[in-house]
Amino acid sequence: MEKFSNLKSAITLRKVNFSDKNFVLKLYNFNSIKDKFFNNKVINSKDHILWLKNKIDLKEPFYIIQAKKTRIGYIRYRKLNSKKFEISLAVREKYQGLGLAKKAFFLSIKKLKYNKVNIIAKVKKKILSRVIFLLDVDL
Repeated sequence: MEKFSNLKSAITLRKVNFSDKNFVLKLYNFNSIKDKFFNNKVINSKDHILWLKNKIDLKEPFYIIQAKKTRIGYIRYRKLNSKKFEISLAVREKYQGLGLAKKAFFLSIKKLKYNKVNIIAKVKKKILSRVIFLLDVDL
């Protein structure tokens, strides 16, 4: 835990790009296999590439979470309407429980540049305690 103690202040976000395809795919599939997502289907590389190209083309808010330039996760928003977004957030297992996702979440909200939006997070009961911070946000 000590070697991760300074990471929270080093969290940054950058827009996802096509070179992140393998990182995003591996993290998504890992979480699917671990039954952390509602869709636990493992995605193949071909389908993922098409999906990622589409997300980049749509310019939906999609960020890579970095800690000291190391990719540790991603955060993605899907716009449901002008005032409502659905969030998808994944962090590599060894970086969980350190408050890094919370820090990334607040950074991403600032990047959305919207006032008074609703953010929907679909969360499985078994991991609810890890994302409870999403319920305690007053922007």
